[in-house]
Amino acid sequence: MASSVEDGFTATVRMLQSEPRPTALFVTGTRLTIGTVAAIFSLWLKCPDQVAVVGFDDYEWAGAFRPRLTTVAQPAYWMGQRAAEVLIDRITVAREGPPEEWVLRGHLIVRESCGLYAGRGNV
Repeated sequence: MASSVEDGFTATVRMLQSEPRPTALFVTGTRLTIGTVAAIFSLWLKCPDQVAVVGFDDYEWAGAFRPRLTTVAQPAYWMGQRAAEVLIDRITVAREGPPEEWVLRGHLIVRESCGLYAGRGNV
């Protein structure tokens, strides 16, 4: 699985040079997103006019890109807290059984890179 800036750059260049060229990309990792944005600009394409971008996992610096990156934010703190609670419970109570399933919803933070931004922040 690709996970470096270079991997994101290389994969994006390959996709954007294919026919038909994609008009939107959903990128699943921080370093891949950096590589994707770099590739778009290296090909002299305009984001979001020619290629829209949505990244996964919101980062403090997502607003520093131009255009600012639209992202899907995960509830990382709550994911870690819940995982620790389940682990501690299984260790201290020596509880066994099937894995538990918890759904913690992320949310879309709309910024300029998706092409839908109208000054509205979170959706």
